[in-house]
Amino acid sequence: MPLNEDAVLFGAGRSLVGILSHPADFDPARPAVLLLNAGLMHRAGPYRVYVKLARQLASLGFLVLRFDFSGVGDSLRREDDVPQNRANPLETLEAMDYLEAAWGTRQFLSMGICRGAWVSFATACQDPRLIGLALINPDTLADDRQSAIRSHLHTRSAVVGSLTRFSTWLRVLRRPSHYRAQFAMLISHLGSPLQRGARLTEADQVATRLGSLAARGVDTLFLFSERDSSHDYVAAIIERGFGEASDRIALEVIPDATHIFITLASQRSMADAVERWAARFTRGDSAARRADGITGR
Repeated sequence: MPLNEDAVLFGAGRSLVGILSHPADFDPARPAVLLLNAGLMHRAGPYRVYVKLARQLASLGFLVLRFDFSGVGDSLRREDDVPQNRANPLETLEAMDYLEAAWGTRQFLSMGICRGAWVSFATACQDPRLIGLALINPDTLADDRQSAIRSHLHTRSAVVGSLTRFSTWLRVLRRPSHYRAQFAMLISHLGSPLQRGARLTEADQVATRLGSLAARGVDTLFLFSERDSSHDYVAAIIERGFGEASDRIALEVIPDATHIFITLASQRSMADAVERWAARFTRGDSAARRADGITGR
């Protein structure tokens, strides 16, 4: 399918910069796709994976916009005092407004790695035009990104890592009184009622929002790298349950992949998984959307 790519400016003061990848005969009845910055990385994504993904999805007939949030890449800094955690979802809404006005599409899929996953989720909770989310290695889905679950997992990983290293025990044997207090502090932190309560509160809040999105008809794909801890984070959320809406929430793991998909093989696997999921939105039947080997559980 012949593809076109255009540079675009949009948003307040036309300060946001993006690249549109699209077929010559884009059908506005089909949802458009938004690719959101992975942290502070340029709109090309880590190792240009967004460029490849945008072109792959455009070849399926999708209109795909990958753009820079304000202060990232080529987009200008904001001139107001809106914090980044509020600005990024607002700018995603502006991207949807632009595509709706310029191309006539009224439904959208949003996807991103790490922070891009958080922004996709936060925006979907605000705007019903988003009907599908591909959340790739999300580090948190908490409102303000201050995640009690993520903090707990990080501390647990540090404790387990320390306890399984031979060098640690050599240092303990040499200075037992020095390390005894540190170990006690870390272990008590893991079991702290305050920490446990904060983790459960976050898990309940995120699970409730995921369930509400699913009940609204939003299909969500969680895509994890095998060597990333994001699946531990999402497992803490998913175990809270979603009731009948759970069949709209799918999970897939990319083997031998790091957080930002360093190898070409992992990039291809990730792009192929996203393509399989996105292809379901080219068909009208909701059951067909859950086909092609990706199942909710």
